[in-house]
This record gives sequence, C-alpha cells and structure tokens, in this order.
Amino acid sequence: MKTLTKEHVIDINQKLGKEFKTEYGLSTNRSNLDYAISLENNPYKMAKEILRGHPFIDANKRTTFMVYMLLTTDKSFEEILKDFYNLFQNLAK
Repeated sequence: MKTLTKEHVIDINQKLGKEFKTEYGLSTNRSNLDYAISLENNPYKMAKEILRGHPFIDANKRTTFMVYMLLTTDKSFEEILKDFYNLFQNLAK
C-alpha cells in the first residue's frame, strides 16, 4: 500500500490550488492534518478526516479526493486529475 506524508498532502493541495486557481495552504486546523496522516493505514479514514477537519484554506474536497485515489489506485496525480476533469465534464452534460 502507498503512503503519503504530511508534506505530500500539502503539496497535493498546492498543486490543486494552482490547477483550479484557488487559494491553497494550511489553515488554522493544522492538527487535523496531523491526525489524518496518522491514519495512513486506512485510506478511507484518512480521507474522511481531511474532509471533516478542513485543514486547508481551500480545496479540501479536491485534496481529499486526490489523496484517496492516490492511496487506493495505481494511478499518478496527472492520471487522476484527467479522470477528475472527465468526470465533471460528463456530469455537466
């Protein structure tokens, strides 16, 4: 199983913020991210805690989605981002 460090998750949030032209970075709930990272052996619980705790200024849901997909698939960040765009383009039809 893959693992992600706190720095990886912060980097994911930054990349998504730049991609979608939104704010990025940690908010005041930094301890929520520490707790989420401690749940690394359970991708569902880790993603759920990022979503619940809102440790980032923006893009918490996108970051949660990306973290979960990275931990549960063999796809790269770029492949998942492409899937993300395809999914939402199809939903918009």
